[in-house]
Amino acid sequence: MASLAKPQILLVLSDREATLWERTLNQHGYEAISVTSGDAALQRLEEGKIDLIMLDIARPDLDSFELCKSIKMNERFQKIPVIMLTGEMKKKDRIKSIRVGAEDLLLKDENEEIMERLKMLIAVKVRIDRLQESLRNIVLLSTFAGELLSRFDTWYFEFEENIDAIVQRLIRKNVDMLDQPSLVLVGIFESSVQWRWYQYEYLFHELIKIPLQQELDLIKPLPEDLPVKVVIFNEVDSPKPKIFYDLQSLKTVNIHVKNGVCYLSKEICLFALNYGRNVYPHDAAVLENMAVNARFLRSLACQIKETENAFAYTVHALARAAEANDEDTGNHIVRVGEFSAILAERLLLGRKFVEQIRLQAVLHDVGKVYIAPAILRKREKLSAEEWLEVRKHPVYGANIIGDHPRLRVGYNIALNHHERWDGTGYPRGLRGESIPIEARIVNLADQYDALRMARGHKPAYSHEEAYEVLTKGDGRTLPGHFDPQVLTAFREVAALFAETYEKWR
Repeated sequence: MASLAKPQILLVLSDREATLWERTLNQHGYEAISVTSGDAALQRLEEGKIDLIMLDIARPDLDSFELCKSIKMNERFQKIPVIMLTGEMKKKDRIKSIRVGAEDLLLKDENEEIMERLKMLIAVKVRIDRLQESLRNIVLLSTFAGELLSRFDTWYFEFEENIDAIVQRLIRKNVDMLDQPSLVLVGIFESSVQWRWYQYEYLFHELIKIPLQQELDLIKPLPEDLPVKVVIFNEVDSPKPKIFYDLQSLKTVNIHVKNGVCYLSKEICLFALNYGRNVYPHDAAVLENMAVNARFLRSLACQIKETENAFAYTVHALARAAEANDEDTGNHIVRVGEFSAILAERLLLGRKFVEQIRLQAVLHDVGKVYIAPAILRKREKLSAEEWLEVRKHPVYGANIIGDHPRLRVGYNIALNHHERWDGTGYPRGLRGESIPIEARIVNLADQYDALRMARGHKPAYSHEEAYEVLTKGDGRTLPGHFDPQVLTAFREVAALFAETYEKWR
C-alpha cells in the first residue's frame, strides 16, 4: 500500500512562483500540483481530491476571479478553500474575491502569512470532511440496519452471509474512496482451538473473498468475563498497540498493514485495514456497530437496540464535532435534547416522537461548523456582518444533515429552530403552525438553556430568572415568540427543566 495521502494543493500561478511554492509546500508535507490554465485547473479538480487551491490574480492570461467563481458554483468543488494571491492589495480586488467566494486574498510576498492561513483552512476542511464522513456513517448504519431487518428470517440465519454484507458495505470499491479500508480480514471462531480466517478485497468491480491458507494466531479466545475490544491504530502513532505488531506477521502472505480498526470478540474478529487516511474513533464506531448487528441479529430485540445505540452514538459524535469551535461546551446539546423530550412527552406526541426529538435535537446547531471560530467565540457584541453570517447556520445545518428519512426530525430542527411563532425568526420568517412542531419545541428548549448558561456578553440566569424571561418576556425575548401550547407545557413542567439542568450541568 502507498503512503497515506498528503494534503494536495492545486497551484494556478506563474511558472516562477509555482516552482517556489512547490518547493515550500513539499518541505511542509504537502503535495503541490501545478497547472498552467483555468481549463487545466478544472480538469484536475475533476480527476481527484484537492484540498486547497492557490490562484494568482495578476496573471494576464487568466481571469482568476472567473475561475474561482466557476469552482465555487460547482457543488462538488465549492467546499475546497481558495486563496487568491496579489502583488498589490486593492479594495476592488478584495471585494471581487469576496463576491466570487474566495476564502482569502493575500499579498503574494507574505509567505509566512500565506502558510499559516493555508494550514488553518486545511484544518477546517479536515474537520468538515470528518463531519460529513460522520453523517455518511449515520446513513450507512441506518441503511444497513434496515437491510438486515428486511431480510431477517427467524427460521434461517446464515452468519457468514451477514458478515459478507458488512464487508460489502465497509470496503473500498475504487481508488477514490480513501475513507474506506482497502482490505478486510475476518476471523470466525469455530471451536475452542480453531479460527477460520478470510481475506476480502475489491478487485475488478467485485468483492473477492479468499480463505487464508496461513493460520492466523492473532487473537486467542477472549475470557468469558472480558468485554468486546475495539482497537484503532495508525502507523504514525506512538506508542502503537500490540495488535499492530502482531499484524506485521502478515507480510509473509504479502499483506502490508499501515493502519486499521480491529473489532475483537470471542466469536468474531474483524480487521478493517489500510484506509487512505488516518483512522479515528468514528471509524471504530462504524466497524463495531456493524459487527454487533451481525452478532446479535438472532435476537431481533437486541439487534434493534444495538442499531439504535449506534445511531445515537454517531448523531452525538456529529453534534459534538460541530460544537467544538463554539463557546456552548459541556452538556448543552444533551440538555436541549432532554428538555425537548420533556416537552414532547407533556404534549402527548407519542413515545417514538419523544425519543426521536431527544436524540436529534442535539443536531440543532450542527451548521455552526461552517461559522468561523473567531465569530462563535467572540466575547464582544457581534457586528452586523458577523451576525448575518451566524444567521446562516440553520441552512448550513440542513444542508449537512440532508434528506435521509431517518434524520427528518433533525433536519427540521436544524433548519427551523430559530423561527418564531409570530414570524419574526429566521432564516425564512415562518410563523405559526407552518413551523414544524419539533422546531417549535427545540426553539424554547434551546432558549431556556442559553439563558441558564454564562456567555461572553451575559451572566448565567437562575431557573427562576429564565422562567420569567420565557413566560413574561424581557424586551428581547417575548412569549409571542413561542407556540402557545409549547409555552403552556413549559409552565407545567418547568420544575423538570430545573432538575434536568442540574443533572446535566
